[in-house]
Amino acid sequence: MTKEPVQGSPTPTPAPSPMSGGQPPPPFWREWLKSARSVFSWDRLDTWRFRIILLIALVLAIGFFLTPGLTSETVLYDESWLDQISTADIRSPGDFAIEDHAATESKRSDAERAIIPLYDYHSNLGEEINVRIDKAFRQAQQILYDFIVVNLILPREEEAARKAARKGGFRPPEAGGEADKMADTADDRQVQRLRHVQDNIESYFAEIAKSPELSERFKAVILEARLEFNKAIQAVVPEEDYLQLFQSYFSNELLDALQRTVADVMSRKIISDKELMEKSDAGAVTIRMIGAGGNPPPEFIQRDTSGVLDFKEVNQSLWRFTNILSNLGKRQRELLQRLAGKLVQPNLVYNRALTMERRSKVRDRVKTMVIPVKKGEMIIRDGERFEQRHLTILNGIQRELLSTNPLLVMLGYASFFLVLISSLSYFAWRNVRKFDPAIKDYVMMASLLVAFILFVRAVAVVAGALDAALPDVSAEIYYLAIPVAVGAALVRIVLNSETASIFSIVVAVLFGMLASQPFFMSAYALILSFLAADAVGQCRSRGLLFMAGMRVSLVGMLLVVFYYLYTSSPLNMNFLYALSAAGASGVATGIILTGLTPIAEFLFDYTTDIKLLELANLNHPLLKRLIVQAPGTYHHCIIVGSLVESAAEYTHANPLLARVAAYYHDIGKIKTPQYFGENQPEGQNPHDSLSPNMSGLILQSHVKEGVELSRQFKLGPKITAIIAQHHGTSLMRYFYHKAKEHPDPAKAAAEEKDFRYGGPKPQTREAGLVMLADSVEAAARSLDDPTPERIQWLVQRIINAIFKDEQLNECELTLKDLHHIARAFTQTLVGIYHHRPKYPGSERAQEKAANGRAGAQSTKKTAYPYTDLEDEDDKDLRRLGMH
Repeated sequence: MTKEPVQGSPTPTPAPSPMSGGQPPPPFWREWLKSARSVFSWDRLDTWRFRIILLIALVLAIGFFLTPGLTSETVLYDESWLDQISTADIRSPGDFAIEDHAATESKRSDAERAIIPLYDYHSNLGEEINVRIDKAFRQAQQILYDFIVVNLILPREEEAARKAARKGGFRPPEAGGEADKMADTADDRQVQRLRHVQDNIESYFAEIAKSPELSERFKAVILEARLEFNKAIQAVVPEEDYLQLFQSYFSNELLDALQRTVADVMSRKIISDKELMEKSDAGAVTIRMIGAGGNPPPEFIQRDTSGVLDFKEVNQSLWRFTNILSNLGKRQRELLQRLAGKLVQPNLVYNRALTMERRSKVRDRVKTMVIPVKKGEMIIRDGERFEQRHLTILNGIQRELLSTNPLLVMLGYASFFLVLISSLSYFAWRNVRKFDPAIKDYVMMASLLVAFILFVRAVAVVAGALDAALPDVSAEIYYLAIPVAVGAALVRIVLNSETASIFSIVVAVLFGMLASQPFFMSAYALILSFLAADAVGQCRSRGLLFMAGMRVSLVGMLLVVFYYLYTSSPLNMNFLYALSAAGASGVATGIILTGLTPIAEFLFDYTTDIKLLELANLNHPLLKRLIVQAPGTYHHCIIVGSLVESAAEYTHANPLLARVAAYYHDIGKIKTPQYFGENQPEGQNPHDSLSPNMSGLILQSHVKEGVELSRQFKLGPKITAIIAQHHGTSLMRYFYHKAKEHPDPAKAAAEEKDFRYGGPKPQTREAGLVMLADSVEAAARSLDDPTPERIQWLVQRIINAIFKDEQLNECELTLKDLHHIARAFTQTLVGIYHHRPKYPGSERAQEKAANGRAGAQSTKKTAYPYTDLEDEDDKDLRRLGMH
């Protein structure tokens, strides 16, 4: 196809495109989609307000799906459910520790029964009773003595003293008389009187009985002393028995018999009623010796309690013992039995307070019995009968769910993830250089998190459905099969490794909360996510995604092996199931990534390495149009691609992105190819008939046209940005100086800003490389004799000029990078323009080529801003370290 030169037309007309001729109009839905895309723009949503709304919506969604029982119906499982048939599988909605009240009460009852009843054995009680008996008898004897002395002995002594006084003196009593038994001192007299009364008690009683008046007074005194007697003996002695004791003179013989009887009976262990005796299940009791010394009192367990007496057996023992007292009469023995029966007390007393205290302590020490229920654990299967254990677990879960407000639980989960995501994002934003997601990146990651939660929930449902068919497979195994690494790998493919790392942490925490075994599952998800993100770092083919899945499978299986080793779990069929699940997780990761990556590219307009490989195909429609309509530009772009690819390796840039961006950076020239020197025939330059301002507008338009074509053909935001930035704000020197040299002073007053490209300046390493390579390649074409030295000199001067023009201030290229770029450009250009040997007849061709290059030098200067540089001072080169 031949092109007609444009002669002086102020408004350039685009060359007709053979690619569009004769084609039918696009379908209506494409026009609708194009108009919708023009209305919807990610840039319009990229505000802090929308980011906050998105974050709040995300954490609320996470809280909703994590909260157990938020939407479940409350059912009360009472006793009527026993033996009923379950109509569905019921699984636990979360991790619970269900209190088993029945088992706990049984354990506590067993612990209480293990405490043997405690009895206090008062071993000194018999001695204490005998002391009281002795005291009471001595008091009664003293009363008898005092009455006899006062009413019988003292009157006689006074009468004898009066008689002696009348006869003229006192005559001692005769030997053997009452006076012989009295001493001179008062104490001696009292002792002698007591002995005298004891020896002659019967005669004194007979003497009292002879006197009715004295007898009545004596009986009144004795009855009056009965209360004191009962107090002393600490028993209520009936009046009849008391009078019988009185008639027996409270004799020492009766006293001794009573004390021996009490001592003999009280030497046994006596309880009030054996039938009411508290004993352990084995019939044993604990005996605590009270009064035996020691603090605390010594204790021992008595397992045979047959020797313990109750009051029935005590009465029998008293009857047997008193019957052997032959020195007493029948009435005295019966009296002795009655008195002893009144005085004998239980010396073995049940200490209820201390027993209950000990039982209470052991009861409190019994921990509450709980039934651990894991999330997703099968409680009852479809078709099983409800047993008490099922009701206990189900009611316990209901109590747990009802005891807390689900909305508060949801708010707690949402707040936790709000803090987690905000903290990680803030840290990465402050400290990680490449972490700068756009709003569409946040939307994509939020969508991945929600989809991940839904997928995990779906797996839980599937696990419940398969549980009946595979009862031996635990719930944890199904979670191991989940491709947890898909999200992190996709983020790494479409964004970068730094963002993928932050995303992996969130996924790991979330997976630990969704699955059982939180620690292992979180570690499992984190390790596999990091591994998958690393494996797809340089994804240049779809097959690499599958290989990344294989790596995930292998590491996942190793993690399962390590888990079974450190938990000492048995290597049974569950172990094989777990290995298979981990392997399936990796395979699923590769398959899902293969299908999900192009979807993410389309929905969120991402440019991945795989898409770049597709764009690098020289049969792409845009490149085919470029080679037909602007062949010089096409050749220029190919060489620029080679230059940037060789330099990208040294500057940590993406070589593939840089090369593909170089292929498309000048596609805007398709619209007006004849206005750019590489596409002009020899001697034909349309700019000669145009004003400098018009020429400048035409040159600037190819950047805008390129951006529009990039969006039209969906080259992706990365390439579109490089197209817009590949000239930065550089100055079109040729037309600027041409305008300044115009003879008309009004037209010569041109402003520099009118001859600068609209920018922006390069923002990435790849954009900076394309800018440098674009100018270097254009300048290299104008060299008459492209020797290695001249090429090196030219490359250094072009890079220095761009650096001095501050076009690289906003990208990440350093001075060291510029040094490596210059060396790489030089090596590549030397290879392209290497010296060729002269052949016969080649002189004419070389002369023609030299004339063509000479003519092209002026046309090249019209399009490229740094190809018309004058000689610069060497100090500028030294600033770059290139001299």
